[in-house]
Amino acid sequence: MHHASHTVGMRKLHTCHADSGFSLAELLVVVSIAALLLVGSVPSLGKWQASKRAHATLVAIADDIAHARRRAHHSPAPVVVCPSSDGARCDQTLDYSDGWLVFHNTNEDRPAIRDPDEPILLRGVPESGVQLIANRRRFELTAHPRRSTNGTITACDRAARVPAKRLVVSYSGRARFATSDRSQC
Repeated sequence: MHHASHTVGMRKLHTCHADSGFSLAELLVVVSIAALLLVGSVPSLGKWQASKRAHATLVAIADDIAHARRRAHHSPAPVVVCPSSDGARCDQTLDYSDGWLVFHNTNEDRPAIRDPDEPILLRGVPESGVQLIANRRRFELTAHPRRSTNGTITACDRAARVPAKRLVVSYSGRARFATSDRSQC
C-alpha cells in the first residue's frame, strides 16, 4: 500500500491508496455487463439446442429408413416404417412424434399392418420438444425393381424457435435433408 499525506488547512490528512484491486463500483459494472451478456446469450442457446434436437431426430429416423432399405434389398417382402405410440403396432396418423416402428411385412398386406408374427426390426423415439409430421402414414421399402414409398418427414420445434427441418425420402428409399419454413408444422 502507498500512503500519502495531504495538508488541508492546518490538518494533515493521511489517505491510503491500494496499488491493486477493484473498487466496489468497478466490480458492479463488470458484473452488470456479464449479466447482460448472459441474458442475451440464453435465447441463442435455446435456439441452438432446439435446432440440434430436431436434426438429431431426423438423423435417427433417416438411419432407421436406411436400415429398412438395406433389409428390403435382401428380402422379397417389404420393410415398413410407420408411426407407433406403443412400439408394437402402427398408428393411423401422420404424426410420428410419439415414436416409430420398423418391421418386416412378411405377409405383404396392403395397407401394411404389423401382425403379431411379423418381426420388429427397430423402434425409434424423437428427441424431447420435437414434433415429427410426415405426409405418409407408412414408408414401405422394397427390393430394387419395385418402387418404395416416397414422401417427406418434417421435424419442428414445438416452441417454434427455429425453422423446421425436412427429410425427403425418394422412390428408391434414399433420404436427404432439406430446410423448411415454420409454417409447415
